[in-house]
Amino acid sequence: MAPYFINDLLIPRTRDENLLLVHPHAQRTGGKSIRKNVFVRVFGQDRVYSTVFKPDAKRWRRLTEADLAGYSAYSDLYNYVDLRLPRPVLAIGVLRDPVRRAASIYHFVRGNEGHRHQALAQNTNLEDFYRRASSRDPSYFRNLQCRRICGHADARIALVTIQRQYIGVGFTDQMNDFVEALRDVFGWPEIKLRVRTPAPYDAEITPAFRRMVLADNAEDSELFETLSNGPPYRCAPRPLSRQIRGWATRARDFTLTVVRRVV
Repeated sequence: MAPYFINDLLIPRTRDENLLLVHPHAQRTGGKSIRKNVFVRVFGQDRVYSTVFKPDAKRWRRLTEADLAGYSAYSDLYNYVDLRLPRPVLAIGVLRDPVRRAASIYHFVRGNEGHRHQALAQNTNLEDFYRRASSRDPSYFRNLQCRRICGHADARIALVTIQRQYIGVGFTDQMNDFVEALRDVFGWPEIKLRVRTPAPYDAEITPAFRRMVLADNAEDSELFETLSNGPPYRCAPRPLSRQIRGWATRARDFTLTVVRRVV
């Protein structure tokens, strides 16, 4: 498994002093570490745009250049779209195995007082909870990671968006490696993250649960596998959608023409 993806073609853009770094955070992928342990440590809390620090913060797609003036980074629970801002923008993403993410949601919700699914989680096992909660709230459970990356539940669109606009993509279970790679690209000071221990709930993941989650998260699974497998970053062949056919010819094979940096 590749420890991370760095888009070497976009590295020259990182030298711009007016750069805005954007992290569209998919829940239960480790986004809090990016916001708190990376962005805040590097830029300071007052230069990170997030609802955590700014209760009246706008959704990403509604932001203007004026709203983002004075900010160096953005991190929140909204899908990424290109706002066509006059200042340079680069995004970073963090992906997680969809099955582990689904199990993590269950345990998070059980202990999160006031969560809309807490009562269900406390009265069901992992499989029953996922089956019922994902039917009630599919946008939270199904293919969320692709939508955070590009606004669409489509691994191919996500890959093209990464090629064009993401300086890097890391993985929840290799977060330290990814942050070290970002430090190397941006010249940031040393950043120490807490060492992640293996998830204690892996033993609960049954074959039936895995099949159910992967059936609902085929796009997230394909994106995760494609990026984590390393070059040539190509999805398995399938008929192209009308939307995909409209993208530039250079993205037809959905190969990221970059060199993966290794630790």
